[in-house]
Amino acid sequence: MKDNLSKQVARENSKVHTAKRSDKEKPKDADQDKPGQITDEIVNREAEVLKLESRLRQLENELNLEKEKRLRTMADYDNFRKRTRVEFEQIIKGAGENLISRMLPVLDDFERLFNHDPAQLDRDSLLKGVAMIHKKLYAILEAEGLQPVEALGKPFDTEQHEALAQIQDPSKPDGIIVE
Repeated sequence: MKDNLSKQVARENSKVHTAKRSDKEKPKDADQDKPGQITDEIVNREAEVLKLESRLRQLENELNLEKEKRLRTMADYDNFRKRTRVEFEQIIKGAGENLISRMLPVLDDFERLFNHDPAQLDRDSLLKGVAMIHKKLYAILEAEGLQPVEALGKPFDTEQHEALAQIQDPSKPDGIIVE
C-alpha cells in the first residue's frame, strides 16, 4: 500500500515538473496577450456583470411585487372571511329577532289567558282560546318554513323522529310509530 502511495506521489511530482518546464519553454510573447484583447475582455466581462446585476435587480423587484400581491391577497381573504362571519351573525341575529317579534303576540295571548280568573272560565271557552293560540303559533311557524312530519303508522326514523317511550301494540309490528 505504501508502495502504491509512493508511486502516485512520484507521478504527481513528475506532472508538476513537466508543467514548470513547459512554462519555461514557452516564448515570452505566448504568455502575454495583446493589450487590446485584455481590455476588450475586461470590458465584455464588466458589461456582462452590469447586465447580470440589472437582471438581478429586475428579478428582485418582480419578487417584491409578487410578495406584496400575496400579502394583499391574504389580507383581502382574511377581511372577506371576517366580513362574511359578521354578516352571517347579523343574518342569524336578524332572523332570530324577526321570529321572536312574530312570536310575541302568541306570548301575549298566553299571558291574557293566565291572567283571567279561573272561576270565570268555563271549559269550552278555555279550550277554544287555547285552540286559537295554537292556530296562531302554528301559522307563524309554518310561515318560517316549519312543516309537520307525518309519522303516525310509519317506521321510526332517528333522523326525523324523537321517541318519548316505547309501547307494545300487538296489532302493529315493532318499530312503527303508534302515537
